[in-house]
Amino acid sequence: MKYATRVFRRERTGVALRALRLSAGKLGPITLGSGTNLCADIRAKLQALDVPSPNTSLAFSKESLNVVYVDDVVLPPTSPEEVLTPHGTAGYACPPDLVAAGAGTVILISAQRRGSGTLTHELGHALGLHEPESGHTNLVQGFSYTNMMWNSAGDIGTAPRSTFSLGQAFRINMDDHSWLHFVTGNTRNCDSTKVDRSCPPLEKEFP
Repeated sequence: MKYATRVFRRERTGVALRALRLSAGKLGPITLGSGTNLCADIRAKLQALDVPSPNTSLAFSKESLNVVYVDDVVLPPTSPEEVLTPHGTAGYACPPDLVAAGAGTVILISAQRRGSGTLTHELGHALGLHEPESGHTNLVQGFSYTNMMWNSAGDIGTAPRSTFSLGQAFRINMDDHSWLHFVTGNTRNCDSTKVDRSCPPLEKEFP
């Protein structure tokens, strides 16, 4: 959380993070769903882990942004012949339109696989960075492996993921897929086809 707070502040995103931390009664792995919506039944899977805890008044709502640390985030088999093994991912962001029962935005973080930048990266997805290439910048011209949205299995080396571009900071605040629209009420269609010309290019850097 400290690293995410520092990066969002330093990179001039305008986002200040303040966490409400609660402990669940259980902790275990979560296997994402299969098909086109990996998040379809995530609410039921979280409830099986007592998330949110029945001992608190906290309840997920469509406006909530929920970060849940679990033992592992396991990917589903990619084919009927594949045997389900503990092949996981460091984190995964489920937007509200893919989460059933109005549970809001849900970010899953693997306690086993997370790196120093995992939470910051997944918050980037939740804050509107999902186009093009699912929000990852590996194949987008103008970005390097230091960008927070570079898809990486970890943050190992002398230069871990640590930067946002001006174009990304703009989308974090204004994109119609950003969770912040619940707060600001302002949205623009900053998709990869550049329908809204008032959005700066994704790769545009701060002066």
